[in-house]
Amino acid sequence: MQVVRSRWIQIAPFGYNVPIFVATEALAFAVTAVEMKRVVIQAALVVIALTLFVRVDGPRVLAQNSISIEAPNATIEFPNQLIFTARIRSNAPLERVILEYGVDARTCGSVTARAFPLVEPTTFADVSWAWDMRQSGSEPPGAQIWYRWRIIDSAGNSFVSEDFRVTWIDPNHGWQEISSGLITLHWYRYPPEFAQELLDTALLALDRLSRDTGIVPQDPIDLYIYANTEDMLNAVLYVPGWAGGLAYPEHNVVLIGITPEQIEWGKRTIVHELTHVLIGQLTFSCLSSVPTWLNEGIAVYSEGDLDPLLNMLLNNAVARNDLPPLRALGKGFSQHADRATLSYAQSYSVVNYLIANFGAERMLSLFTALRDGRRIDEALQAIYGFGIDDLDNRWRAVRGMPALPAAVIAQAVADLPMPIATLPPVIAPPQSGPLTIETPTAAPATAVVTPTTDRLPGPAGGAGQPAPVASATGATAPLSPFDLRLAGAVLTFLIGLALLVLSVLKLVAAR
Repeated sequence: MQVVRSRWIQIAPFGYNVPIFVATEALAFAVTAVEMKRVVIQAALVVIALTLFVRVDGPRVLAQNSISIEAPNATIEFPNQLIFTARIRSNAPLERVILEYGVDARTCGSVTARAFPLVEPTTFADVSWAWDMRQSGSEPPGAQIWYRWRIIDSAGNSFVSEDFRVTWIDPNHGWQEISSGLITLHWYRYPPEFAQELLDTALLALDRLSRDTGIVPQDPIDLYIYANTEDMLNAVLYVPGWAGGLAYPEHNVVLIGITPEQIEWGKRTIVHELTHVLIGQLTFSCLSSVPTWLNEGIAVYSEGDLDPLLNMLLNNAVARNDLPPLRALGKGFSQHADRATLSYAQSYSVVNYLIANFGAERMLSLFTALRDGRRIDEALQAIYGFGIDDLDNRWRAVRGMPALPAAVIAQAVADLPMPIATLPPVIAPPQSGPLTIETPTAAPATAVVTPTTDRLPGPAGGAGQPAPVASATGATAPLSPFDLRLAGAVLTFLIGLALLVLSVLKLVAAR
């Protein structure tokens, strides 16, 4: 039998070495049954060796062996910024560190903001990056923020950390909480009886809204009750100074400043803001939106009977025939406090007319149609048999007012001011490292605003704040180290299998 010489060779198509024992010389031509058995066993060992020596490990093992991240943290400096920090070690010099972050909220697409902290090409770095809310616009207290680190070194190794989470909340208050069903109420300073009374009000509001309109909560809702209006205003950036309550439907969050002396007003405001959140849950759509008169009208309706002051203002305006066309109230209310207050009352009266005359089931169907992408005219026509202008004139007839000519409606809509986006001032230096701007951007956190008891309301909705720049997550990502190792394992196994087949074929041919 000819001597079989062997050697160790290396296969490194994927950046790692695999020692394998390979028979490189021809087997003897005269092969006995015992010899054949021995050769087949040797060839089989090649396949086993290939499989055993190939290490198919995931990112966590890679992180342990070449890149590691220590002490990842997010420090809240409320309400101005959130500072992300981490300590990174790598066997090879660092090439790039990427912070990916976002906010749990209803949006029209999955979005991820990316920041690129500056790092030196060393094997060790303490990295940090500050999300400055004064530049981007703030998230509401209670918002759930996630983040992760993506690290690449000069050897081509990469590592992605697990997702970490932090609740964006003011740490200066001794927050307590009480829950029932899908409602969690957070408060501080005042006794538990105060919180329980407000929670009971919220639960009764949900029951009444479900009974009268069929609208029910779809997700848990958090109510943050600040000890006064000033504390609430200090917790958010760029909201009107007259705001007493804020609803963030995309976050399922409500903020209200209530003192014990304001508790009756606070109860009505809780009901009002809860309704905005429920309507936001029900009607969320990337295809259409709920007109302001309907959104505010159902919120005021949910409070119960119209406030006596608002009722008096409405009756006086009806007597003077001094109310704008309903169509003109679809994109917001007047900047003037007295006209905006009147628009709340008018919107309530129209919604009350629809529910009283056509029932709660149709109102629920109207919201569902808006969620499904229908415009308000189309939705009204499909459900009630008339459009918005016809609805306006029907309501005016019930109130003893003359119908509005089409020319008057058209002129009123034409006179509406074009909305102008107002960006928050930049009062801080640039962030520590560039932030790439990629599309699409995340939807801004927009508050629906309710006035305090001692201030008349201004615009119906708070100004939307620019969100962190974001990029689509659907882009094709490069292969991970795990993918490459798996591909290498498969290729190496196939090589070993081929060697086994060749060995057997050579034995058969020799016979």
